[in-house]
Parts: sequence; structure tokens; C-alpha cells
Amino acid sequence: NQIDYYRQDVFDPIYNDGQLHPLIQKYVSSKASSPQERTKVIRILADRIKNFNPAKTRSSGEKVGSGALFEFITSNAAFSKKVAKQEFVDAKNNPTNESIDSEQAKQVSGDANETTSTNAPKKPTYIKIIDSRVLPGETINKIKEKVISTVRVLKSRIDASVSKNQAISPLLRELKREISSQVDIDLKEAMGGVADSKLQNWLIKNKKAVLENATTSWLAKAIPAAIQKSVDGKYKVDENGNRVKDNNGNFTFVPNFTSDWQGKKIDVEKTTTNNAGKTSGAQIMRRTPNAARKISDADFVATVLENVEADADGNVISSGKPIRGKKESMAKELAGEIGIEIINRE
Repeated sequence: NQIDYYRQDVFDPIYNDGQLHPLIQKYVSSKASSPQERTKVIRILADRIKNFNPAKTRSSGEKVGSGALFEFITSNAAFSKKVAKQEFVDAKNNPTNESIDSEQAKQVSGDANETTSTNAPKKPTYIKIIDSRVLPGETINKIKEKVISTVRVLKSRIDASVSKNQAISPLLRELKREISSQVDIDLKEAMGGVADSKLQNWLIKNKKAVLENATTSWLAKAIPAAIQKSVDGKYKVDENGNRVKDNNGNFTFVPNFTSDWQGKKIDVEKTTTNNAGKTSGAQIMRRTPNAARKISDADFVATVLENVEADADGNVISSGKPIRGKKESMAKELAGEIGIEIINRE
């Protein structure tokens, strides 16, 4: 059944963190006409492969069965290739400039200040929630209608100034708050309940999407294992022991990220030129690299459901009722992020 399909030892090698199993990659490469098409097909196919259900019934009445996975892959690879070709056509006919998503997404997600090191590595790119198929298409359409209604009645001015200790503009803050309160009910409905392990299965299926798209500030409270914070970071010094300055004239601080940060003094941003006017620095944090792999399905499900039982490999066997407020909190968090994604796309 689909629960067995989502077991870490089964699903993870197939999905391979969105890159697909090497054998599936090889099959896609044999059908792709270019490296660019191959990349697109893998992305699209990886999204669709999440939906494979061995327990699904064919029109003939027989069960699909796990042996039909290859059939599922080949048919969906062909479909994914058609979608990829259409994307190329759309991109050619509708060239766009750089999206406003970059800086605003940082502000809304709370990730703009994840590190103060000027030599920080490039942040990884993640698949957006909508593209991760967290929600069915009809639910996305319902949310779009609510987002449009919400935008029409926003009270904050688009040019309202940002206070000293805030990284998010009043408009974006109001936008996310209002969307979250309007859309969270759609998220909760899609997540399902305890019956037939629907909520449990939803959490397992969408673990990666949640860990990659929820804001670091929310993750730090709701799923601490998904966050690393800097403890005992140091200023960069030259061979003479003098602090090194960056291009802005600030001393370069090198964070010391660790997962073992709870109960310890966390490094904070310094109120220097890069944070002009701020009277308090934000904690220096980032997402735990490859969090979806490092956090077992059982540990992730246990952040929302009680009495989670797992096997030796961390695969969920059973779980109990939702922990009070946890499902609602996750629904509100994802609702706000989905709303912002919709606005950026529209």
C-alpha cells in the first residue's frame, strides 16, 4: 500500500532528494533531447512520482501493485517530457525579468538574516510548496480566490516604512497574517485527520516540502531539529590577529552553526552598518542542511501527532491523535507561504 511506499528505505532511494534514482535518471536521459530538457523532466517526474499508489484500483478492478512502478515511471516520464517542452515554449513566448520573489521571499520567510558571514556559501534552492504538490489543484484554485479577496482589502500602505527592528514591511506582514487566517482551513482539510492515517501519511509525504519552505523562525519553535544556530562564532582575523573587515567596513563574523543549540547562548547579528538603525540583533540561524534526510519520518510525524511508533529505521508504524495546536500551527505557516507564492506568480 501507499504507507509502505512512503517508508524511508523504499521511497528515499527512488525519490533521491528530488533527483530520482540513478537508473531513473539514466532512463530520462535516454529520452531527453538536451541536458536542459532532462533537468526539467526530472523535476516534473519527481513531483509526480510522489503520487504513486500501489493500492490504487485499475478500471479492470485489479490492484495496481508495487510491480507497476516502472509502468508508472515510463508513462509519467513521457507526460513530463510534454510538459517540459511546453515550458520551453512558454518561456520563449513570454520572457520575464528577474522576479520580485527574491528579496520579498527572504523578508516574508524570515530567512534574510540567516547568516552574517560575508563568505557564506550560496543558499540552496528549494522546490516551492505549490510545485511540491502539497495540495491538489482544486485546493490551490480555492486559495487563489481567497488571496485575491484578501489583497483587495489590505489596509497597510505599500510605501509604509519598516521599523528599526523589523525586516518585514507592514504590507507583507499584514498580507501574510490575513492570508494565513483565511487559508489555513483549506490546509487543514487537505492534511486530513487521524482516520485511515491520512494526516500521518500527509506528513510523511510532504516532510521535505515543509522543512524546505516553512520559515526558519517557525521551524525553530515547531521543529527545532530542522534548525542550526550559531554558538561561539568568531570574528575573522588576519595573520597578525587583527579583525578583518568586509567591503562595507564591518568586521567579518564567521558563524559556528550547530544542531546542539538549545539552552545555549546564541550568537546574534551585530548592530553595525549592515543592520543600520537596528537596536537589537536577530539570532543567527539557518536550516539544517539536508534536513529531510537527517530528520526521520517518525521524528517529523511526532512533532504533530502523539504516540508515534516506528521501526529501527525510523519508519512510522502507527501514531495517535494530533498534539493540541500543532496541526493548526503548521497549517497557518504553510498557508501564509503558499499565499505569497501565489502573489509572486500572479
